[in-house]
Amino acid sequence: MWIKNTFFVLFAIVLSASCTKNKGGNSTGNTSEILVVCDSVKWAGAIGDTLRSEFMRPMDGLPQEESGFGIVFVSENNFSKALHSHHSILIVDIDVVTVNSKVETLNDEWSQPQRVVKIRASSDTAFFGVFAKHLGAINELFNQNERAVLRLANAQNRNSELEKYLNDEFGIAMTIPNNFVLAGKSKGFLWLQEKIDINNYLLMVYTFPYSDTAQLNPAAVLANKEKYSDFINKSESGDLIATNERYVKTPVSERIVFKGMCALKTSGSQKSDRDSLDCPFINYTIVDAPRKRIVVFDGIAFPQKNPIRSFIRQFESIIWEAEFSTQEQVK
Repeated sequence: MWIKNTFFVLFAIVLSASCTKNKGGNSTGNTSEILVVCDSVKWAGAIGDTLRSEFMRPMDGLPQEESGFGIVFVSENNFSKALHSHHSILIVDIDVVTVNSKVETLNDEWSQPQRVVKIRASSDTAFFGVFAKHLGAINELFNQNERAVLRLANAQNRNSELEKYLNDEFGIAMTIPNNFVLAGKSKGFLWLQEKIDINNYLLMVYTFPYSDTAQLNPAAVLANKEKYSDFINKSESGDLIATNERYVKTPVSERIVFKGMCALKTSGSQKSDRDSLDCPFINYTIVDAPRKRIVVFDGIAFPQKNPIRSFIRQFESIIWEAEFSTQEQVK
């Protein structure tokens, strides 16, 4: 299994003039889309090539190649007020009078939720240097904003009864969209199912005692994934949502920090027993040290149409809202 080590700390990277203004109406734009504001000549040259190469890099684990973001370009002269409401904006400002090349970030500058990132540089060479230095943080800021856009939609129509059950039984507080239902449960394990038209989501949540860091080993994570998936395969509704360990591509694991806790994020695709679909999944295995347990969120999509990246970001918008009980013991 391919495992990436990306324990960069976002706040250790100096992004100057970051602030929140909280003004304007709801943000606009398609999901997984960045509006790039740049000089037309720069966009047609090496700077544009670099931006397209980095932000349109294929996402890990999907059964088919799909870029992480789509890009919409607008020249500096055409960046009108009507475009200011886009939810994710990257502004490239290259000017010889710039003294210190830097990255500025603004939160909810013209609409909300919104993330504006502005890169100021004195030359193309200076731009490449500052962009390479802060690329990881910039990517994460845009990813966070994608989750914020989806969280807003989730909060408009939520399943309060299911949220209460999850909090009471697992000590996990999170926003569950109303189109999810409790499909099954056993001790320390439940799975939620969502179905809209021809799209189908499945979210497993399970917990078990923490013993040591070996539980964050990629092989151990997949072994647990297959173990708990077997509960679903043997359920009465298993013919609708059964999956198994046949991975379409080698899963990709990444060590991350989840709200101050060590975690392993695993992305991949697996075959469905139902109709042999290539089903993308996202697995977050988290060490909840205060409760001496492992908490796992495992989302699987059964997509009938593209783009698939939207399914993954929908799961992440739910998972990243999770807060764990402050109680010493949970059921």
